[in-house]
This record gives sequence, C-alpha cells and structure tokens, in this order.
Amino acid sequence: MLYIFGHKNPDTDSVVSAIGWAFFKEKKKEKAKAFRLGKLNEETKFALKEFKVPFPPLLKKSQNKKVCLVDHNEFQQSIDDIKSAKIVEIIDHHKINLSLNEPIFVLTKPYGSTSTIIAEIFFQEKIKIPQSIAGILLCGILSDTLIFSSPTTTEIDKKVARKLAKIAKIKDIKLFGKKLLEKKS
Repeated sequence: MLYIFGHKNPDTDSVVSAIGWAFFKEKKKEKAKAFRLGKLNEETKFALKEFKVPFPPLLKKSQNKKVCLVDHNEFQQSIDDIKSAKIVEIIDHHKINLSLNEPIFVLTKPYGSTSTIIAEIFFQEKIKIPQSIAGILLCGILSDTLIFSSPTTTEIDKKVARKLAKIAKIKDIKLFGKKLLEKKS
C-alpha cells in the first residue's frame, strides 16, 4: 500500500492533496491511503465537513512503508522517521530541495497549490472527479492562493478552480473562498 501525506503542520492544500491523490491512485487500481501528520486546522476541518469527506487518520510512523509526499519535499517538513521510509513519489508546487539515492517519480509545477497539480492530472487522464473530491481540491487551491490574490497564483490555478467549482456545484468561487478563509482566523 502507498501511504500519502503532506507536511507536519498540515494546511488545507497538503491534506486535500493527499486525499485527492489517494483517490486517484485507487481509480488506477493501486492500493493507497491518505494520512495527515498533525492536527487539522479549522479551515481544513471546514473544507472536509462541507464536502462530507472523512478526516484522514494520523500517521505516526513511516518506517519501511512505501510513501508519496505531497505539498512538501524536505525531510524537516515531513514525518520524523521519513529517512526510514521508501519514498516513491513526490508531488509538489514548492522548490525541490531533496537528495535521494535512487530515482523516483517527482512531479513539480510552479502553480499556486498542489491541489491544482492533482486536479489537472484527473482532467488529463479523463478520470471523473466526484463532487466531494472536486470540492476539497477547490478548497486547497483557494486556501493556498488566498482566493487568487497570492503572487504564486497562475492562470492554470484559476482555470482548474473554475472546473472544480462547476463539479462541486459552487456558484460563486470568491464568496465560497471568503467563507473558507474566515475559518483560518
């Protein structure tokens, strides 16, 4: 089984990216499960509750497990025993700062969120995204791009968000984004 998780201080993008990628892997007939490495913040809880997605379980050890890192790639941001895990994939939108002893699958794009990358893969592979997954991935984009106001926001983030909003039945993206970000404070 592939263990998928974001960074130690889980924000919305890292949690929903893990859930989205685990769902994608299952659709591709690969056994995978999303985890979190820390306590969920109020914004993330809101997003998951809003779209009726269960909270991912807390992962305490990764030793000897096959893992995929989402929304991070630095050991200090990851689970404490990450060096004893077998990292097989990384999907991230941050700069790469990692050295491994063997080649692995790494997908990094200069987008505003990892959720954008994962949603884009669903669209490219023509895999239907359920309303719940579309909704939480939209939350990941809106959170990390600060409703498209962050300087890291790209046109692709906006385009993917519009597609996800349609699937998630969110009529006003910015209004929904404000409701989401209010939970941060």
